[in-house]
Amino acid sequence: MNLLWTILVVGSILLFIIQDPNLLLTTATTSIYDSLKMCFTLAGIYIFWLGIIQIMQDSGLADKLSKILTPIIFILFGNIDKEASRLIAINISANLLGLGNASLPAGLKAMQKLDNKKEKASQQMIMLFALNCCSIQLLPSTIILMRSEGGSSSSSDIILPIILVSVVCFMLSIFLVKLLFRENKK
Repeated sequence: MNLLWTILVVGSILLFIIQDPNLLLTTATTSIYDSLKMCFTLAGIYIFWLGIIQIMQDSGLADKLSKILTPIIFILFGNIDKEASRLIAINISANLLGLGNASLPAGLKAMQKLDNKKEKASQQMIMLFALNCCSIQLLPSTIILMRSEGGSSSSSDIILPIILVSVVCFMLSIFLVKLLFRENKK
């Protein structure tokens, strides 16, 4: 695989040199600038939302949200401890805001709480993984930010389609995990 990437990089540089040597430096510096700008923009939004999530935890809002989501969490995950339920509620909340990366710390801690110390992943762990991959996003903030940074004049036009698609994917992932474990029990 390293050989493949080496061939692609060297081939690209050679093509730049053959076509227009000045274009190589211009393209490289522009790409570096654009990449760093995007990194700092995304870092800013993640820092903001991680701060909001920390405020939720410190203020007790996460515990209240956990109580509200307890019936849903019980249906999806069965009987789990209170701390795991709270972490899953935080994870779901961050995913609802379209912050998949910001939900990662709570998701990892919840995954540790759900670990049954066996070699195979438990049904709860697989359900949490599936729900993270197919989470409902009410406000896809990362995608809206990336579209606005890309120059979109209507970067929030994707909200309704994303809500519809994420709800369908969310329901389908729940169905598939429940079906998988129902088949394994037989």
